[in-house]
Amino acid sequence: EYNKGKTYNAATLKQMANILDSTSDGLILCTSEEKNSSTVEGNYFGGIVGYSNQALIYRASSATGRAASFDYTNYVSKKDTLLRGNYVGGIAGYGNSTLLSNCSTEKNGYVLGYQYVGGIVGGLGDGVDEAIQASADGGASVTTNASYVIGYSYVGGIVGENAKSVTLKNCINNGVAAGYEKYVGGIVGYNQNSATIADCASYLSDYSGSIYNTIVNKWKANADYAGGIAGYNDGAITFSRKSEAITVKSVSSIVVGKNYVGGVVGFNDTNGSLDVHYTLIGGRIYSNGKCAGGAFGLNASESVLESELTIKPQSIQ
Repeated sequence: EYNKGKTYNAATLKQMANILDSTSDGLILCTSEEKNSSTVEGNYFGGIVGYSNQALIYRASSATGRAASFDYTNYVSKKDTLLRGNYVGGIAGYGNSTLLSNCSTEKNGYVLGYQYVGGIVGGLGDGVDEAIQASADGGASVTTNASYVIGYSYVGGIVGENAKSVTLKNCINNGVAAGYEKYVGGIVGYNQNSATIADCASYLSDYSGSIYNTIVNKWKANADYAGGIAGYNDGAITFSRKSEAITVKSVSSIVVGKNYVGGVVGFNDTNGSLDVHYTLIGGRIYSNGKCAGGAFGLNASESVLESELTIKPQSIQ
């Protein structure tokens, strides 16, 4: 059980984890048509656990749908029946006062939902300083998503929505996050005021252009507020020079959307801050609406004007 204020290292997590070394490769789908239920109907779907309360989850992994060789491209015409459910995650649908450490989703997996959809967790409640972290286990470790994460709104490679006062640390997205309505990010779809994304990076190689072609032409995923790190940010994005878990401090993503599309953040609101030592090298930023930029689609924060960023995307359209 998670206790706020207690420090959890690898040895402690091995002994105390409620969920340890669990795996899943079956496809997780919601069949309910309910979109805004105040009950459990249509809510909380996870590769390992649907709703987690005061739990410790350590070294869980999933590749949902891989066992059945599922390919979303073959079913995109039926997306309204596939993209259902709120709070859908590769590991947990929703984490309340829950800590996840050294978890991962693997290649060729699919995390599909309507809103609050994340490669690791769909949504996080407050109450945990570092809700997603990595503990060194004989070396530096990270929490990684390598699956396809697809939804309508609040879609993130790691977390769909990050709550206030919650920190995500040492996360890497190597997968694809795509959405049809709003708030899509390589790490977080929607980062609330006072929420923090710390020492996280997003890398996605697409030398042939096949991923770009799939998102734009086959899936026609065209959400507003899309960013390489966060679709929407009103919290903090930080990256320390001293970070050892992630040595390549860069963002190289395929960021696709309609309005407010940025290499780092789609829409950076008035409280959004960056204290980072990122370089944005390579990647492709594509908007077929308004406001596209190498760093931000639209920035409303004065504080980021003092940040130093190296921005060298392959292209901005």
